[in-house]
Amino acid sequence: MDIRLEEAIKLLWLREEGWDERELAPINKYSINERDYRELVKKGYAEEKDGRWVLTDQGRHIGSEIIRRLRLAEWLFSEIIETDSRFSNEAACRLEHILTEEATERICILFGHPRVCPHGKPIPRGKCCGKQKTDLKPFLLPLYHLRENESAKIISINIDDRRIKHKMASFGLIPGVCVKIKKRRPVFLIEMDGSVFSVEEKIAEKIFVKRT
Repeated sequence: MDIRLEEAIKLLWLREEGWDERELAPINKYSINERDYRELVKKGYAEEKDGRWVLTDQGRHIGSEIIRRLRLAEWLFSEIIETDSRFSNEAACRLEHILTEEATERICILFGHPRVCPHGKPIPRGKCCGKQKTDLKPFLLPLYHLRENESAKIISINIDDRRIKHKMASFGLIPGVCVKIKKRRPVFLIEMDGSVFSVEEKIAEKIFVKRT
């Protein structure tokens, strides 16, 4: 698909996520305009509703693939290549247009099928996520899979319940901090900055970490 059309679909997807025009301005590097959106309408990818452009089911399917490639590419640049945030975002935007389905799947497996990007935005699920394929050793893995006395850095927390996330944040358990597994049985205990916390197993399964 033409890059301009992919970018137009991406902008419509981000608007549906709630991004405002100020946030979208730096992303709209191709100066996507009404003509591009009308081209999406011709191809059946978008339609006009109540004075605004929205994706059709077909357009949303394509959009999910584009956003998936983009946000997995962000993980690649932020954690493997370890570039600064501004450069990693720009590089990921370029890479999203050339990633094959197979390469996208391999990145997803490498990072343990992440549900959010490094900025906390949701990543659309792929076929490999439903099967939880692990033919590559994951770069990220759930905290629960660490052994006693292993240390790791929290990379993402895939928990939807805001109450639980707020409680964890109040303890300092947020992306970027390092923790150590003190005990796995009979209670799952983790240590951070000299303090020890008990964590439910189902919560530990949703905290993704990188071994340090």
